[in-house]
Amino acid sequence: MSDHRIRKAIQKGWDTMSPTYQRDSVISTDDVHYGPLLPGECDLHLLGDVKDKRVLELASGAAQNSIALSKLGAKTVAIDVSPVQQEAARTHLEDEGVTVDLVLNDAQKLCFTNNVFDLIVSSNGMEFIPDLESCLNECYRVLCPDGLFVMSTVHPLSAFAWNDSLQALQIHDYFNPPVELWEDVQPYNGQYGLTLFRSISETFTTLVSVGFRVDKILELPAMPIHDISPDDHKRIPYRGKDWEHRYFEMSKVPFNVIYVAIKES
Repeated sequence: MSDHRIRKAIQKGWDTMSPTYQRDSVISTDDVHYGPLLPGECDLHLLGDVKDKRVLELASGAAQNSIALSKLGAKTVAIDVSPVQQEAARTHLEDEGVTVDLVLNDAQKLCFTNNVFDLIVSSNGMEFIPDLESCLNECYRVLCPDGLFVMSTVHPLSAFAWNDSLQALQIHDYFNPPVELWEDVQPYNGQYGLTLFRSISETFTTLVSVGFRVDKILELPAMPIHDISPDDHKRIPYRGKDWEHRYFEMSKVPFNVIYVAIKES
């Protein structure tokens, strides 16, 4: 099972899933999201002032985060491997009337020169990258000294099944989490797309090994979704009926983990 086949299968899978995913997800273009049902940048304040900053969004999907950053004055580049996802991004850009550079690019081999970005943001993308070390090395390379890297990815506990009758998570072997096979899309050359779950220690260690200083690791519960005012809905920048159906589970067990790291000068 080659790395190339996995990456190509993931790209083809997102090409297939993109229309349904974009239709069923409610993703804000006014606030940076860090995962489904989580508070966004307006509440967490992880990025600081982005005005005039050069920002790269990895695995950008339809570029909702990049649009939100552009509205705040950032000069944003959004990369993704899926041309269908980037076509959805072009539609959002036309609707919003903002400028974001869209680049079809593999995050394991970035097409940028060294030390060119002040900030890198990735939300729910790293779990679709087979070689995490290669990707993080590339992030370190293109980030300026003292640049900030904020990465939100699926929590390793989200690999395991929630038992509704027990109201508990069933963890069979935390140290060997299952790999999610995308059996609902056609495989590429016999290879299904994968979602890769990594332990917090593995991700932390890899970040440090390529040179980053990790300042924060955040594990957050889902924001309340019941009996909230219309204005409160805006404080949940990523939601949707499938996520709201899982609210109780996600209020007890984190679905995402957020890493805040610095490239020290």
